[in-house]
Parts: sequence; structure tokens; C-alpha cells
Amino acid sequence: MTDIVSSLNYTAPLELNDREKSFYLNIPALDGVQSNQRVEKYDDIVVQYIRNELNQFDVDKQGFEVVKGEGIALCGDFDSDSWVRSKTYPIVERVLKARFGDVENLIFDHTVHYITVPCDSAGPSGTGRM
Repeated sequence: MTDIVSSLNYTAPLELNDREKSFYLNIPALDGVQSNQRVEKYDDIVVQYIRNELNQFDVDKQGFEVVKGEGIALCGDFDSDSWVRSKTYPIVERVLKARFGDVENLIFDHTVHYITVPCDSAGPSGTGRM
């Protein structure tokens, strides 16, 4: 595996996070409180490039693995919750069932990307049309 050395920033846990959600405002705060977060930086973190080693990972050993299956469209109404649920959930469920057998799959969350990518009549090359 190829190693890449990098710095990582993350929001450190604080006691007040037990009582309130952390926040950061991108605009000037009316009360002067811009954030209730403490960001910590760690230097010299080794990140391993695993793309060429994907077959070495197994969900039972490492807690994740990469599976190949039918693709999800590269175009569509990604900012629509109902579009994401109706177009991508069935594909993810089929890929998981193909890998893990006839087990119950529960997709409990997804991130909506606020972008709509138009499809021409043929759809993007190599993706199939949804």
C-alpha cells in the first residue's frame, strides 16, 4: 500500500456537547459567539492508499469492504430526497443482497447533495439511464 502523510483536523469532544449540538457560523454572529467547537489538528498522519488493494478488505475482518455492483446514475435530481430514495436505494439494496445473501437491508440515512445534474437523452456514457 502506498502511504501518504497528511494533517487531519477534527472537532474535539467537549462536555457541553452532552447538552447542546456543536455549531460554527459562516456569518457574523449577533451575540458574538461564532462557534462552540474546539478544532484540533494532528500532523504527520499516515493515510494508506488502498485502491490497488481492495480485494484484501473484508467486512468481517476490517469492518468494511468494497463491493462492485451496478452503478448509480451520475445524473439526476440529487437534491431531491424522494429521487435519491426511489433511484438509489433499490440499487444499493440489490448490491448488498448480492454480496451478503437474502438478508434484510435497512438504509437509515443518506446525504442529499444539493446539485441537479441534467441527463441528455442517452444518459451519461457508461452509466445506463435511470
